[in-house]
Amino acid sequence: MNLLMAFFSPETIDNQAIQQILAFFFHYYSHASEGNQRVLGRVCMPVLNELYKIRGDLEEEQEMHPVQTIVHMFLSWTAPRATKCVCVSGFLVANVSC
Repeated sequence: MNLLMAFFSPETIDNQAIQQILAFFFHYYSHASEGNQRVLGRVCMPVLNELYKIRGDLEEEQEMHPVQTIVHMFLSWTAPRATKCVCVSGFLVANVSC
């Protein structure tokens, strides 16, 4: 949950390196296994609740990802997909649509 909060935090929205690394991580993490998708599904509402509280306390000059963007990310991370993970020596090397 801490990585998700860091990803969506108004404190990191302008840090392109963090945004890119975490976007890449969550995409591949969620598509690596159904179990990972379930983990993200379980933390979705607690994360959204925390972000709602943060949004209410934002200073005028602070920004956050739009709610629609956050929800869309969770939907794409948790949507069942017909994918096949190709692993070599325990490392994910490809995620191929069937």
